[in-house]
Amino acid sequence: ITQAIARGIKGADLQPILSKARQAAADESPAPTQLETEHIVRLYQTGHLVDMEDAARLLIGRCPDSGFAWSALGTALQAQGKNALAVLQRAVQLSPADAQAHGNLGNACQDAGDYRAAIECYRRALELEPTLAEASANMGSAQYATGDTVGAIDSFRQAVLLDPGDALAHANLGNILAAMNDFDGAVTHYR
Repeated sequence: ITQAIARGIKGADLQPILSKARQAAADESPAPTQLETEHIVRLYQTGHLVDMEDAARLLIGRCPDSGFAWSALGTALQAQGKNALAVLQRAVQLSPADAQAHGNLGNACQDAGDYRAAIECYRRALELEPTLAEASANMGSAQYATGDTVGAIDSFRQAVLLDPGDALAHANLGNILAAMNDFDGAVTHYR
């Protein structure tokens, strides 16, 4: 609009530009406020998952194009043992550059028994954020479930390099190494 006015466009010639600007403003979905996001995070951190689910649903009603809102709903559903696959697919669709959203979708795929889809989600998460140890560990679990033992070992090793304190990744790696009769390697990860 500013450019049109600067070029001297006035009156009836300005009306189509104003209409486009109004339509663009109407098409934009509002974004969650900092207070709303902090509230949902606090509900998650304190284990109030039903309240988190309710808050995320309300937020989706107000901000239907918010990847955060859809991710929050998916996280709340997953944490309650509910099916979150479609919700997390929507989160990834809205926030394709969000590594955590891809990782969460991978978890939902793994919960549904679709290990190959889970692996692809974890790969995408790691492309976006190579230091996401949780995605490496989860990919190791999915790879092991598909029979890709070598891939699982590599993923678990990457996970423990990224997060040496991840006891579950160490245990999973130790279990695989023990199953392959590498007891010395297994003991290293059991410590």
